[in-house]
Amino acid sequence: MSCSCNKCEPTKCLPRAGCDEELTKRFSALYSAGQIEDAAKLLKCRRCEIISSIHDLQQQVDLLDYIIHNLKKEKDEQK
Repeated sequence: MSCSCNKCEPTKCLPRAGCDEELTKRFSALYSAGQIEDAAKLLKCRRCEIISSIHDLQQQVDLLDYIIHNLKKEKDEQK
């Protein structure tokens, strides 16, 4: 996922990074006020939420893989 945000206002890239309008406004207010550390903390929290979602989805995929594997095994045993 490329973003031409290298030198631009970071706020412009947040929607592409999965940040909703409320988070973007909160970030923008902190960033504009020079509260860079607080703005970074806000983004780190969002990052943790995304990572957690990835882990949850990975568990779902793993479970489906397990079920599929067992179904194939069951099918092979019926032969």
